[in-house]
Amino acid sequence: MLNRIPDENELRTLIGDAFYTEAQKVRVFLNEHYELETIWDKGWKDITYQCRYRRGGKTLCTLLYKPGEAACMIIFGAGEREKAEAVSLSPEGQAAYDAATTFHDGKWVWFSLTGEAVLQDIQMLLPLKRRKTK
Repeated sequence: MLNRIPDENELRTLIGDAFYTEAQKVRVFLNEHYELETIWDKGWKDITYQCRYRRGGKTLCTLLYKPGEAACMIIFGAGEREKAEAVSLSPEGQAAYDAATTFHDGKWVWFSLTGEAVLQDIQMLLPLKRRKTK
């Protein structure tokens, strides 16, 4: 856990204006549709910060911040993968899903926040993991 949560200027400087705008859109979507706890932490490898969105001990998604990029990571369990694979994703979203590694606890999909199509993919996939609460 971090001693100090990064402020908005620090995040914008770290990831750049375009990624910051897209990350804000994901954050707004999460805040408008879910009641979630946010847990900020340092990242791993080249990830500077991560912010997990959780409820009831289960993580819905994690926003990842590294120099020059922001991403949304969603982990799909076995049953969730079946539902996710039935959804028609954008070419970028489908490429991210197909390239993701499947571990013992699920398929870890890293959606780089590159534009509106990826944002729409994330908005379609998150309700497969957890129903909207708002």
